[in-house]
Amino acid sequence: RVQVSRKAMFSSLGALVAIDQLYLIVWTVVSPPKATEHLVLVDEFENTVESRLMCQSDPSLWYYGMEAWHFLLLLVASVLAFQSRDIVPAFNESRSIGTMVYSFFLFMILRLIVFGLGDRGMINPSVMGASLCLLYVVDTLFAPVIYIVPKCLQARKDPNAYITSRQSLNSTGPVTG
Repeated sequence: RVQVSRKAMFSSLGALVAIDQLYLIVWTVVSPPKATEHLVLVDEFENTVESRLMCQSDPSLWYYGMEAWHFLLLLVASVLAFQSRDIVPAFNESRSIGTMVYSFFLFMILRLIVFGLGDRGMINPSVMGASLCLLYVVDTLFAPVIYIVPKCLQARKDPNAYITSRQSLNSTGPVTG
């Protein structure tokens, strides 16, 4: 049995956020984004060339490094979900964690596909940027939905499941809204 204090949990979270921030700062300083022109031959037998502008950093390795870090975090979260599968049902978060890891992993794969296609010039740079932005937004919106909606549905089905011992001592019946 492992006991982790709140201070240790918040310290770990702070360290992970600090690593993310440090990586992004170094990325921005070493390889600042700049407008890059992509020239595309519109038709094979004509002399028409289309110019496409996109704001990006020089080497693509920065982006792949960021996704590798996210993959490592997903791997750790998967291990955590697996280890917590046999906890008392009232405290068991493994299903929610597992579903979120699965969702994040699918979005990461989709982002890598879109970035890879855009990096090789197979899709328009503006389409790539908009697609990556949309994938990040939807990925971020799915996390609270995956975590909170099942809890709300369970609380609606069984309101007494979320009454704390302090609330049950202070009231004579179930809490009503």
